[in-house]
Amino acid sequence: MLLNRTHDKFLLLLSMVSFCGFAQANPLAISTCTALANIKNNMAADYVLVNDLDCQNIQFYPITGANGQALSFSGSLDGAGFTIANLNIQPEKRSRDIPVGLFSSLDGATITNINFNTAKVYSRPDYDIGLIAGVANAATLSNITANTLWVAKIDKTHKDSTNSAGGLLGYSFDTTLTNVAVNDITLERNKFAGGLIGRAGNTTLVGGSVTDLWWTGDIAAGEAYSDSGFGGLIGRINGDVTIKQSFVSGGHIHSDDTVGGLVGLLNPSATVTIENSYSNIRVQGKDYIGGLIGSDDRKGNEIILKNVFVVGDVVSSVEESMGTVIGRDNTRLSERAKTGPSYFDKYTTSHKPDLTSGDKISVGLTTDQMQDPENASYFGAKDAQGNYVWDRTIWIMEAGEYPRLQPYVPPVDVTEIL
Repeated sequence: MLLNRTHDKFLLLLSMVSFCGFAQANPLAISTCTALANIKNNMAADYVLVNDLDCQNIQFYPITGANGQALSFSGSLDGAGFTIANLNIQPEKRSRDIPVGLFSSLDGATITNINFNTAKVYSRPDYDIGLIAGVANAATLSNITANTLWVAKIDKTHKDSTNSAGGLLGYSFDTTLTNVAVNDITLERNKFAGGLIGRAGNTTLVGGSVTDLWWTGDIAAGEAYSDSGFGGLIGRINGDVTIKQSFVSGGHIHSDDTVGGLVGLLNPSATVTIENSYSNIRVQGKDYIGGLIGSDDRKGNEIILKNVFVVGDVVSSVEESMGTVIGRDNTRLSERAKTGPSYFDKYTTSHKPDLTSGDKISVGLTTDQMQDPENASYFGAKDAQGNYVWDRTIWIMEAGEYPRLQPYVPPVDVTEIL
């Protein structure tokens, strides 16, 4: 069994919670891929994996209710640390177009403690797609790892489709993701795409990571998109989104329009909070290319940045449409941006400072300064109480290396266990 990025301490407390009766009572056991597919017969029950599953050579269809009913999964699936390997998911030819994923959609469901190795997920144009679910409403995802993932549209010709694609979720609303990781992912032919979530509204992401993200099927193939959004974590934001203790590292996103290392596009009246996070991915394109956020060009948006940095390269053929942190020319940014420490490596990024009324919202540092944990002006700064501004319980700081995040351990209220 493999359960990435979770401390032994947390696993011990988790087992204590289960022992004391806080876990789901009498969940239904899943031991085969067929049993997994048959969740469709009871979309409100609680389930648990009892062994690893290998779904090689099995055509898997989105779980959406028996007899073709369009039902959302509202129960729970506990992977118990086991792995599902070699999933190949696509919609049935005879079915009407539906969101695509292991589950077509989630409504109040909980998915936890599960790993995926090697999965391919395909969708028709205009329908949301993600490994876990195409659409998630009021769902909870935690302790999930996906390795070697391919997410794509079936039809190559509909470049103006409106679908959203994410490594885990196509579209999320009122949803929380905690301690989730995607490693080695290819996103192909989707208008809004993110390494974890394609499109998000009122969503909280804590302890999220994407490593080795690749976007294909874009400009070189004549499939550039207008009014699109591509982000290392989230493609497009509607509503309020919080991102904490998350990062993207490795890979390359290349598209004509609206690319960000963490977030692609902010829609009108969106609020995004990004804390203790960083981007280390090459982002490249023409219009609205940013190391952290691609485009924020609407009135009423609010951006809150605290303890964030960018070290990946940022490349645009139109200099006025790129920024090391935020790509869009933010003439009103000072009216709605609240920023704490925000840095970029001016030697590794093709940097263009983000400006607000002539003042930088981000500070360019040398590589030596970025890798000096005791520099009192930057990563070694302390507050009035003598505490590090860059919290050492969150960050690992070592001389000669960029800061990196500690493995995220969700807080546990021990009083609820005793």
